[in-house]
Amino acid sequence: MKIIAKNPGDVQGWVLDHDGDVRGALSIKGLKGKFHYKEKGEEKFRVLQEFNVEDEGMSPLGFDFDNKTMFVSSNIGRDRGAVYKFDPQTNKLGEMIFGHDVVDVSGLMMSRK
Repeated sequence: MKIIAKNPGDVQGWVLDHDGDVRGALSIKGLKGKFHYKEKGEEKFRVLQEFNVEDEGMSPLGFDFDNKTMFVSSNIGRDRGAVYKFDPQTNKLGEMIFGHDVVDVSGLMMSRK
């Protein structure tokens, strides 16, 4: 086994691309959440989003097969969380993939196909 990322103590989840590189993270300290991201080959993360966990926010879920587009769960502009495409280079939410009016959607299962 080989350690590919060390948790500084507040990371709740990591996101790997399809090459196995750690490229995203969600950290929470108290009520403050941060969505961290790094481009392929970069060593340091940058914060894309900061939010209060009781308010609107975004959580990284995984990468599309292009290793550029991400999938995120977000409740920005909605009462419930939904899964969206997300462009980390422009820091913009894209197309909603799936949402529901009664429950939060906060997970994603992907096929290798």
